[in-house]
Amino acid sequence: MKRSFPRLGKFLLLLMGLMVVVTGCVRVGYGTWTAHRYEAWNRMVERSEDGVRAGCESYETGEGDVAILMVHGFASCPAVFRKMADRYAAEGYHVRSLLLPGFARPMEAYRTSGLEDWRLHLDREFDALTGSYREVWILGHSMGGTLAADFALRRPGEASGLLLYAPLFRVHDDRSPLLPSETWFHLLRPLLASSLILESLFPVDAADPELMDLNLRDTFIPVNIYDNLFRVMALVRKHEGNIRIPVFLALAEKDRIVNPDAAADWFASHVGGPHDVYRAEQSGHVVTLDLGWEEAADAGAAFIRAQGEQL
Repeated sequence: MKRSFPRLGKFLLLLMGLMVVVTGCVRVGYGTWTAHRYEAWNRMVERSEDGVRAGCESYETGEGDVAILMVHGFASCPAVFRKMADRYAAEGYHVRSLLLPGFARPMEAYRTSGLEDWRLHLDREFDALTGSYREVWILGHSMGGTLAADFALRRPGEASGLLLYAPLFRVHDDRSPLLPSETWFHLLRPLLASSLILESLFPVDAADPELMDLNLRDTFIPVNIYDNLFRVMALVRKHEGNIRIPVFLALAEKDRIVNPDAAADWFASHVGGPHDVYRAEQSGHVVTLDLGWEEAADAGAAFIRAQGEQL
């Protein structure tokens, strides 16, 4: 006699079938919708000859025998350092602000980039500066700070020091219901096709209302870029080595993107050399442009000078 499935078994099969249907709808429906919106947005974007969105190009400024290599964050570009770069240049430093591979570029180039490309580009930019400058510091904002820390752990003792502005070691969960943001991503990731484009709907995280309309970020981001973001965060968090070079940490007290407590905890457990912590009390995540950015830049420049005076 043929046995029938228990009711629980039938329910589980029904639930699995429903999940398959929902997954298909998400992949096809949302994917088609965002691809259409991206194409419409992209037709309005002004780009340089090599495909970089206007205003997002790499640049250099300032003179001196100490160089600062600036590394932007996730979905960002060198424009996030425009004011701060000039401020550091006025203090007598040469500043090079790089554009990481993929960012601010058309989708076909964006989705083929990843952590290995970002590391290689940062390494090349750093090596190009070392032959011409007495010291080379790496300044990173957000994910750029994560990449700067990753560089110091991969190539210990080579950089003269790090300047980390609101570094991203863990995403803030202020906007995440019930579960941490990172947990939600890993739970939902199997539903997302690797070719999917995600549209960012959050406004710029800043206290200064004048920054709300700035075109600093990529609005449409391929899902594999999120994969690489969480990957580099996990690698840096789990690394057991200590950073012995000088490290300056600037935390934004009103940050809703980066968890400042997690950044402070990482700093306390991984930095074994000269260090200092600055707290930007007025600023949101975009601490390089937000209220009080001048003081945050001056504190970093003073930290560099203090290390020179101690030699």
